[in-house]
Amino acid sequence: MNIMRINIGTGLLLTIICFISACGGSGSSGFDSRAAAEQDAIFMATENKECVSFENTLLCAAEVDTITTDIVGPSSAPPLSGVPISLRIEPASGKTVPCERTPGSTRCQMTVNVIANQLPDQSQLFITSKRKDSVLWDAPAPMPQISSSLPISESTLEVDLLRFMAQDQLQIAVLLYLPASNPPSIIERPFLSDFSPDVVYVSTDLTLHIIASP
Repeated sequence: MNIMRINIGTGLLLTIICFISACGGSGSSGFDSRAAAEQDAIFMATENKECVSFENTLLCAAEVDTITTDIVGPSSAPPLSGVPISLRIEPASGKTVPCERTPGSTRCQMTVNVIANQLPDQSQLFITSKRKDSVLWDAPAPMPQISSSLPISESTLEVDLLRFMAQDQLQIAVLLYLPASNPPSIIERPFLSDFSPDVVYVSTDLTLHIIASP
């Protein structure tokens, strides 16, 4: 099991999102436009349970079961096309998620699972998350590697409750890096495409249900 500590709410609170074409003037920014576009892509993917392209990154809902993609390996090996990938992420969007809290602690722990039916060998998985209205995705943490003998990768997210209000919702993203792809830098980024993954699986609008550990 892999444990990742996250500080929900790090960074500035995004209070106004607008597209450049809608806002106009010197007050609009490319940053706001990108933030709105990413959230629109997440909404479209999770609402329709499909994959959408955002800034050359394939962004998929957690429930999407099978996709096909291309793998570009080292120069000595020819690229592979139409490679099937079959993953499922739990929890899916809109769920209420148990988060276990030790008495006296200001943190709780929740579980994220990746279940793989088909995945190229030597693929790498990383997990990142953020409060839905925050502008920064947390530094990604590696998930346990999946293999044919162990098709489930489980990670525990530790949520700082001092930074998470009862009405806040959580977004989780699992970053998939196919063989020969470079893993991400372990730093916060404002957008999922900044991590340069091959595929991203997203769950959004997650509500935490705090439970006391025995």
